[in-house]
Amino acid sequence: MSASTRRRAMILAGVLVFACSVFVMGEPQPEAAAFPSKPVEIVVSFGAGGSNDVLARIAAKYAEKYLGQEIIARNYPGGGQVTGQLEAWNRPADGYSLLTINPGIIQNPILKDVPFEYDDWEPIVLYNLDPEVFAVNAKSPYKNFEDVIEASKKKPLKLITPGAGTNPHVCGMYVEQQTGARFEYVHAQSGADETMMLIGGHGDALINTIGAVYTAVQEGDVRLLGVMGEDITETIEEVDTSVKTFYDMGYDVGYWAWRGLGVKKGTPKEVVDILHDAFKKAVFDPECAKGFEEAGFSVVFKDGEDLKEFIEYQQGYMSELLRKVQ
Repeated sequence: MSASTRRRAMILAGVLVFACSVFVMGEPQPEAAAFPSKPVEIVVSFGAGGSNDVLARIAAKYAEKYLGQEIIARNYPGGGQVTGQLEAWNRPADGYSLLTINPGIIQNPILKDVPFEYDDWEPIVLYNLDPEVFAVNAKSPYKNFEDVIEASKKKPLKLITPGAGTNPHVCGMYVEQQTGARFEYVHAQSGADETMMLIGGHGDALINTIGAVYTAVQEGDVRLLGVMGEDITETIEEVDTSVKTFYDMGYDVGYWAWRGLGVKKGTPKEVVDILHDAFKKAVFDPECAKGFEEAGFSVVFKDGEDLKEFIEYQQGYMSELLRKVQ
């Protein structure tokens, strides 16, 4: 082959390679599937029937029509929410796994060996805020909180919580610090389990929000001895018009539970926005609000920077408290 022929062959080969590369690069590439393209799961870090579980399921039910996909709530109880939190943490940050967020995302990084901090979760919405209540079995000899203090001075009372390290558990330690009462802790698997244990005589008292004991108080199985809020909520008044706040009883005890949904930090902003819009519409859906009310809860909504500032405030308040009660 002559030199000129070889040059023509090399030029032709180069043109073909270039043409092929242009063809491949110019081929229409399949677009990423629009979110959500499959069902979304809510990781509930408590057992079935508790406050976080009930509210997540109600919110999910009404958010489905706005999200356009099935939303499945699954329970991963245990370890004072650590089991569920780790389940969500170990999944991709793609928006297909939400976590029920509450004070546990603040408490566990302080109290336990977990791989995340409170701000490693991206909050989507908060849909409930409730004061904790102190309750006993209706057959209990303790008629008021003063009786509890006096009895516990002789022997610590068994205080049931929905799990080690949960908000009611930490709240119990706070009550001890602020009132002089003494408790021995008995940990259940959920708020529903906690209430049944109290009714069954497996402890002297419990701490939780009114939603966890609403029906039991209404049916006369449980008696409220105090509310850890600034006021008595309408939901509490529906089942007990005589109970007082701890402030009104002369004790500096205010403690609240809050509940909502979040995703792992790093989830794309557009995905977070889609989830936020769906759940915000759901929470403001009259039927969803009715579902909350029927379950014994009121809708208290926060989102965006307001929600982040609220969690920041809670973290500062609770971390200081946890250092005192550890």
